[in-house]
Amino acid sequence: MPPAGGKKASRRSRTARSEENQASAQAAGSDKKSMTGAQRQRNESRDYHVGNLDHLLVKEGTRLLRQEGLHELSLRKVARAAGVSHTAAYRHYDDKNALLAAIARDGFHRLHEYQARAIIASGTDFNLRFLNLGWTYVKFALENPEYARIMFGGAGLNFKDYPALALASRKSYKELLMSVRLCQRNGLIEKGNSKQKTLAAWSIVHGLAMLLLDGQFPAPPMDAGAGGSDKTETRMETLVKGIIVNLYHGLR
Repeated sequence: MPPAGGKKASRRSRTARSEENQASAQAAGSDKKSMTGAQRQRNESRDYHVGNLDHLLVKEGTRLLRQEGLHELSLRKVARAAGVSHTAAYRHYDDKNALLAAIARDGFHRLHEYQARAIIASGTDFNLRFLNLGWTYVKFALENPEYARIMFGGAGLNFKDYPALALASRKSYKELLMSVRLCQRNGLIEKGNSKQKTLAAWSIVHGLAMLLLDGQFPAPPMDAGAGGSDKTETRMETLVKGIIVNLYHGLR
């Protein structure tokens, strides 16, 4: 049997604990209100990182690729740049190659956006569409070398191991294949094996892009000239399209 007054003591104890909890909650609320804007921003940033870690790792990995190159890249370094632990990064990607595959997949999505703009700009002129898609491929590689290097074999990725990457790469290839077939249907390119003709076209523009990217081919710079002029880019575009025209005539 509990001692006399035990129930009252127990009630007083519970009341005291309740008051302590309320005081703690009020103190926490006060601390939150007194938190500086910078502190709140850091907390929000941490929440953002956790909720969008895939996107963040790809973004930081791409930035480091541009700044330091493929051989200096590591998953730990990318995690550090993203402000997360390497353990968190490894929960999303098994190794460096898995991250590179995600970056390459993002690159193919971006290439497809370039292609979509080129197709819209070409209207129903299928000859111009073929020309613009070739120029777009080269332009993309020169403007996004960090993507181009790993998208087209520089990282030694086996696309069969990464289905999402393989799907993204086929999507951009199909745009060129469709362009060749449209030209064939309209008598602009000789009929025959459209896939072989697409491979020939792809090989030419890809080889040209890599030669330009490696500085093995004399060409004007891609950036705008002094005073914001786009003449240097126009000269580059004229050069590339001139080569593609020769390819085009070879397919006729």
